[in-house]
Amino acid sequence: MVGVNPMPEQTLVPERGALGALEGLLNLARAAGDEPLLSVLESAGEAIEKSAGFRVVSMNIYRPEYDDYATTHVHGRPEFSDPRLRQPPLPRDFISRLPGAPVQRAPGIYFIAGTAGMWDGCPHFSASRLSEADGPEAWRNEDVLLMMLQDVDGEPLGVLSVDEPSSGMRPSDSELRLLGVICLYVEQALRTAKRARQTAEDKRMLARLSEVSPRMSACRDRRELYRLMATTITSDLGFDRAAVYARSGAEHVRRVQVLGWESRDLLPDTLPTPLITALLAAKLDAGGACLVPARDLFGQWVGRRSERNGSGPLAWNDHCLIVPWFDDKDRLAGLVVAEDPVDRLLPREECRRSVRLLVDLSASIEHTITQSARLNRLASLDTLTGLRNRRGLHELIDENRDCALMVCDLDDFKQINDRYGHETGDLVLARFAKILREHIREADIAVRLGGDEFCVILSGADPEGAMLVSERIRTATPVRMQGLVPATVTVSVGLAHRDDATPSPRALLTAADRALYGAKRDGRNRTVVAGRRVAQ
Repeated sequence: MVGVNPMPEQTLVPERGALGALEGLLNLARAAGDEPLLSVLESAGEAIEKSAGFRVVSMNIYRPEYDDYATTHVHGRPEFSDPRLRQPPLPRDFISRLPGAPVQRAPGIYFIAGTAGMWDGCPHFSASRLSEADGPEAWRNEDVLLMMLQDVDGEPLGVLSVDEPSSGMRPSDSELRLLGVICLYVEQALRTAKRARQTAEDKRMLARLSEVSPRMSACRDRRELYRLMATTITSDLGFDRAAVYARSGAEHVRRVQVLGWESRDLLPDTLPTPLITALLAAKLDAGGACLVPARDLFGQWVGRRSERNGSGPLAWNDHCLIVPWFDDKDRLAGLVVAEDPVDRLLPREECRRSVRLLVDLSASIEHTITQSARLNRLASLDTLTGLRNRRGLHELIDENRDCALMVCDLDDFKQINDRYGHETGDLVLARFAKILREHIREADIAVRLGGDEFCVILSGADPEGAMLVSERIRTATPVRMQGLVPATVTVSVGLAHRDDATPSPRALLTAADRALYGAKRDGRNRTVVAGRRVAQ
């Protein structure tokens, strides 16, 4: 028998007859709908005992992640609820490996006539130690009766083995037919329990997506959104690992978020867009997901990759699930990579659809974030010069705690407008904005305050460094303005450095304005530092 160690003889005589059989089957049918799997299996054991008279029923449930049958419940032997006493799992093709000669007595029901010592050393089967009846049809301690349970699509559900018939005899053809009917009920109960578990998991994932949706909508930037995407996949959608890649130029996507990998060696910083496009063209399913061997996306690696590999045709084996999203021009904008499913199985369609829904929602929110950032950027830009306008200037200064502030004013700009017209004056302003951009660093921020007045936030600049930048701009201005107007165009600069005397943005602006006023008063075309004057 399967999964039972030798036990002393028992004297229990189960209830027999039509009433007992009917009661057992009804209990099994009731348990199939809402009860946990163990309750279903116990009801199945009771049904077999009451209907067919076998006092011990070992139930081995198929595990698709390992392609084997694991002993899950032993009716009639409550002590075997301890997993440490259970026998090792049976491989899927165990019947072909048995030392005896299985005879199929009925569809899916196999009988092995035991002989003395045939199970010695076998880790999966063991002989009972009961007193045997006399006669050629008496049940022998080494006899095995197996019932193979299948789903409607032919996929295995489990194996039942029975032992200790109360009659002491091998089952007759009529008793085997009764066992066949019971197996139909057991199969239906297992199918129902399997579907119920899957349905409950699907509902749970959808519920979690509904719960996380408002949090995603509240994300203010892409980094926060990508982090929430990866967290949802690893905490709610059944994967241990998730990575997010976003477009970085026309030819690559760049890794922007990772959860679950202790080492980043298995995840390159960038992936080539043509490779991803080719994979998607070949493998993208109707739901918008792509399941491929991880080596097809990441190339070969050294050592172990997945912590959740199984065995068998339905098991995870160093795969990766790819779910892309695209921008409004149908270009690849990014992709999510999920690995290591908790259940060690290739993700079902419902799971892939849940990840797809999450990515679609994220892509929509990312588009909103992009549009909002674009509008904010436009609202913060000066349309003539392309520099920032003074909107949010105090906040920009406050974000740069260690900085210098340079305020610039074009000398006699009103005369340029009066003599040469406002169109020429606009060209002068645009040219000066270009001069500023050419002489400051990427981290610095140039702002048009209004009219012909500009300022530059010099991030992390000390007074000497700020002076060098200011002087380069001042000396370049008349040279770069040649050809726009006949007259020489110069600029005056007021410079202030943030210190204990100018802790606030307002105080820093005031100090730089006062320095600029000093430059104008002292003859223009010069830089004046707050607190001291610098001649031309």
